[in-house]
Amino acid sequence: SYVGNGGAGTDTFTFAASIDGQVVSCQATKTWVGGNPTCDVAPANAINPTGTRHTVTATFRRGDGSPAAGVAVATAIAGPNAATRTLTTNAAGQVVLAWTGGPLAGTDVATFTATVDGRQLTCRGDKTWTSAQPTCDVAPAVATNPVGTRHTLTATFRRATTAPAAAVPV
Repeated sequence: SYVGNGGAGTDTFTFAASIDGQVVSCQATKTWVGGNPTCDVAPANAINPTGTRHTVTATFRRGDGSPAAGVAVATAIAGPNAATRTLTTNAAGQVVLAWTGGPLAGTDVATFTATVDGRQLTCRGDKTWTSAQPTCDVAPAVATNPVGTRHTLTATFRRATTAPAAAVPV
């Protein structure tokens, strides 16, 4: 009787004895299987204005739950900002994919594909890019003052990139 505690894999057992003056041996193998390896993406879904930077982290884990460190991961972005590259997981089993959305609105689908514990895994995250518009905010937006008193309002104009629009005639 034997209890496997070394994780997933194959153990080989060899038995030998001297029977009637002859060495007799036999062999058996036992394959131990763990849970399935996993891949998770964070954030799985996000919405940002075009022209901004976005980062997605994919985490790969072995069947026993430990980080899948040192694994090659093929990444692909399909959509208005199409790209491919190969990354390698760090000690935490993670790869970080960052890209900046171009001028076009739409959805990028980032896929991460790797082989962990002999199994091919693919996980994905969706990134929706929206066309940003310049904005104007007034502070305070609502106020009550006695008649005849001074009231000051501040209007802040921002470009589509959310940067302040300085020196703009109003």
